[in-house]
Amino acid sequence: MKQGLASVEAVLGLAERSVALIDRCRPLNLSRELLRLGQAWRRGSPENPSFVYPSPPDLSELRGVLVRLAESPASEDPPWQWYAERALELELEASLAEAIGTPRFRVLARRRFSAGASAAAAAAAALAGTWARAPLSVVEPERVASDDTRSRHSLINQMLSTIARFELPLSVVVKSELQSAAAVGTDTLYLRPAVWLTPREARRIVVHELLGHALPRVNAKRSRLGLMRVGAKGAADDEEGRALWLEQRYGLMSQRRQHELALRHWAALAVCEGSDHVENVRQLLDQGAGLEQALEIATRAERGAGLAREIVYLPALLRVSAAFEAAPELDAWLGSGRLSLAVAGQLAAGLLGYEPCSVNPELAAGAGLGFESYE
Repeated sequence: MKQGLASVEAVLGLAERSVALIDRCRPLNLSRELLRLGQAWRRGSPENPSFVYPSPPDLSELRGVLVRLAESPASEDPPWQWYAERALELELEASLAEAIGTPRFRVLARRRFSAGASAAAAAAAALAGTWARAPLSVVEPERVASDDTRSRHSLINQMLSTIARFELPLSVVVKSELQSAAAVGTDTLYLRPAVWLTPREARRIVVHELLGHALPRVNAKRSRLGLMRVGAKGAADDEEGRALWLEQRYGLMSQRRQHELALRHWAALAVCEGSDHVENVRQLLDQGAGLEQALEIATRAERGAGLAREIVYLPALLRVSAAFEAAPELDAWLGSGRLSLAVAGQLAAGLLGYEPCSVNPELAAGAGLGFESYE
């Protein structure tokens, strides 16, 4: 059975790397289009974007392999069923990668990224509404460029110092054209240059990306369960929820951050409901966003021709928060690898005899992070 699982894990790992959905959804002309769109709005004649994407891949052979894996007789019982579910999730993402920039993409995206059941969607919408209405501080703290290697408060230096303090096997690379301030690869943290952040905002991103996304991948390498490395179905969504939960846990989710998350939720919801770019930006402006922020948030939600991945963030935060309140031990499981709450719950119940693991229990527990007062 171990040999069979190892083979399946290899297929799923290769599939994820081949699909690379988020990377493929990034427009090749993003910076130029944002500049052009901003100029159009300032002239009073807003336009929809004309994004250019890489040529779509042909992943039909890979999709066939994933479907056959999911339909194999061994997929009826755990952990094979977990692998089968992940295979079908990757098959859907492969279909999305093939449809980037086409009308079909938005239809497929709604199968992969949605707000969930009506109760979860309503709760997320209510939270977004509360956060969007909260007054924002007019005080503008001093900001530092994300890639400023001269300042100890910059994102790059806070990230590097935390990695060095805990001797983590991770590298940091500055990468243009990211649609977020930071992102995580297998062994690499990517930072967008020239993002102006307060020291506390930079620390929040360290917690979100390092503890929320990178550390579970590092920990997964120590586990006997390969699913920790290749990911369970829904793990990516619950991982985002936990990363936001960590921001709250360490007191780093400011009102400004909450407002930004609310705007992202509204933008993703607008995409799901069929709004075009101009309608989306106008709604964000009405919700208090500045023009540049509205353009960035709208284009992020619209990437690929309607990915709207941000629609899962607030439902995942609420789901993870409720689960951790009821069963605090689930945090250690999600921190051990790329697990969903559903799979983590079964493992925590003693299924298969696995245990959560961490390369650095002190860091996993949040101790020794070196928080400073930036007020």
